[in-house]
Amino acid sequence: INEEDPVSTLSRQVAQVQAGSGKRVTLDRKALGLETGVPYSWRVRAWDGTGWQVTGKVYFRLLDQETSRRIRGKLTILDGMRKNRQDAMPWVIGTILLMKERLYHEALDYVSRAISVNDLAPFPFTLRGRIYEEMNLPNLALQEYQVASRLGY
Repeated sequence: INEEDPVSTLSRQVAQVQAGSGKRVTLDRKALGLETGVPYSWRVRAWDGTGWQVTGKVYFRLLDQETSRRIRGKLTILDGMRKNRQDAMPWVIGTILLMKERLYHEALDYVSRAISVNDLAPFPFTLRGRIYEEMNLPNLALQEYQVASRLGY
């Protein structure tokens, strides 16, 4: 587990956990010294029978109970909106909410769902570009902005 510095894009290892052969690992955040609000990443290294394979980074941030409850409440309201609508707007609103909380990977999931509902709307591509900018991934951001431009935004 690494602590990520979103400004410099550097990371510092804060914990290493050996999982063994099980499919599930439960981590004790206090024992590992993980704090709420701090951006972290993890990756898995596993033996596939022929060699060691390493996954890409998966980013996460631990939320305090109040923040988690507030976000879940808003996303539940949006879930109700999605049942009554066939457009991408509830997904877009959810994306913006998650971006505001700096939950960029979750926001990418939501904006991808918005795009799957309407892949001709330019705004979700612009939004995904903005997320990539916030994640300091300028090449991916540029690709999304180019798609949005081709679609007319």
